[in-house]
Amino acid sequence: MKEKSAVVLYANYLDNKIGPSTNLRRLLEQQDTFKKYHIAFDVFSFGYRNNQGTNGRSSNESWLKNSMETIGKNFLPFSFLIIYLKYLRHSIRLVDLWKKTNRDSDCYIFEDIFTCYFFIKKVKPKNTKKLILFHHGSGEFFNMLAIYYPPLKHRIGLSWLLKIRNSVFRNINDIIFVSNFAKGNFRKIYDKVIGDFKFDTHVLYYGIPGDIDNQSLVEKRAQVYRDQQVISLVCVGTVNDRKAQHLIVEAFEMLDETIKKRYHVKIIGGGPNMETLKNRVFSSGDDKYIHFVGPSDKVNDYLLEAHGFILTSLDEGLPIALIEALKYGLFAIGTNVAGIPEAITDKFNGLLISPKVDEIAGALKRLLTLDLAQLGMNSRNVFLDKFAADINTAAYCKIINED
Repeated sequence: MKEKSAVVLYANYLDNKIGPSTNLRRLLEQQDTFKKYHIAFDVFSFGYRNNQGTNGRSSNESWLKNSMETIGKNFLPFSFLIIYLKYLRHSIRLVDLWKKTNRDSDCYIFEDIFTCYFFIKKVKPKNTKKLILFHHGSGEFFNMLAIYYPPLKHRIGLSWLLKIRNSVFRNINDIIFVSNFAKGNFRKIYDKVIGDFKFDTHVLYYGIPGDIDNQSLVEKRAQVYRDQQVISLVCVGTVNDRKAQHLIVEAFEMLDETIKKRYHVKIIGGGPNMETLKNRVFSSGDDKYIHFVGPSDKVNDYLLEAHGFILTSLDEGLPIALIEALKYGLFAIGTNVAGIPEAITDKFNGLLISPKVDEIAGALKRLLTLDLAQLGMNSRNVFLDKFAADINTAAYCKIINED
């Protein structure tokens, strides 16, 4: 069988602490699987931020960014400006860099719709090339952008997004979703227009290597669960409106002190809402129970020491952070949005809730009545059955090789 080349064009840094970067780093480690399927797999990106000398922002830069974000949530011209600065200019730059290499590939894969759009516009690939678009959301394109920047729902904003969407849909061969929910939601939302295009749709879970000895993990989890006087919960993700960590803070404000003192929550990650929430927690006195860690390179260490994972997102695809938690045998509290119920079964390996303050507070009360060790063991089995890397990388290869 002739070897096929496949390259991911990724307008970001590979060491960013976001789901697509993490997934691509892991795929690059699965070269043996790609070779087995006669695929030369590569990622073309901006490399690693640590090698660019761009670590960190000054306080003035952060202030300016946060100010622009606030304005962009209210005025359409600023929404466009921020989207250009955050996404479009990087996609344009990456495509231009790719063109200068004079390289070619049998299959092009895109992690976002903007890079795909500018590739089609600037490179004009031959129709013999296979184009694959990953969708990391809940099945509705631009929904996350509309949550961040509501003015995009204005007629002018929608018209611009529709132009980009249709151009991409006309040219791609496949869309890969990260959950069955996202694929079903996509087909429901775009039912009236799907017939005008000729792409196939697939589901591919994020595959994570099970690079930990199972017996050692069982012993470690047993040690953690022996002490449940204070239940340690970890929340991992950008601290923003969509991840909705404010719901955790508000839920604690509803709880009696007798319940609060049974928990210690570590919120790991930076973001625009972190300082506001830290101040609120300090003012309420709940800083005894909720700790904002900030960005960290030691997420796995925090997971190993925790009893459970909590995720309060308003919109998601299927977060890698949740799958990582299952890998380490943590029970999970998660909202019943998008693909999250594909990783959490209520009362089997955690609790499913609506993204509402009273439901989160209720889940924290109910949790005290459950067998947490058994829930955690069930999480580990869910991971092994659905999210192990070898299963999902093989499925990825089959999609690339399809005619």
